[in-house]
Amino acid sequence: MATLLKTNANGACWDYINEVYCMSGVSPKRETVFKSAKKGPYAPVKLVKPGDWIYHINHQFRGGEHSAIFVCWKDYGRKIAVTLSHTGRDRKTTGKYGE
Repeated sequence: MATLLKTNANGACWDYINEVYCMSGVSPKRETVFKSAKKGPYAPVKLVKPGDWIYHINHQFRGGEHSAIFVCWKDYGRKIAVTLSHTGRDRKTTGKYGE
């Protein structure tokens, strides 16, 4: 949805995901289903559903934390997901699909 609307966000990845959820009519009162430390333990993959806001470790970018919207599994066994996210770092760009 966000890429079709060419929604730009200026701020962090979290700001972009929050804007997508707000534009979609999702209440600002959100439920946290699983929370842990950066070093784990991690949520069981069976908990993750399409449309979920996931806060995860981005192994493609120096292992930093990152917010994204889960779309689907590309490789369930290897825990590689397709997500919609924003680069953050105050770049005014649209979201992109990635792994």
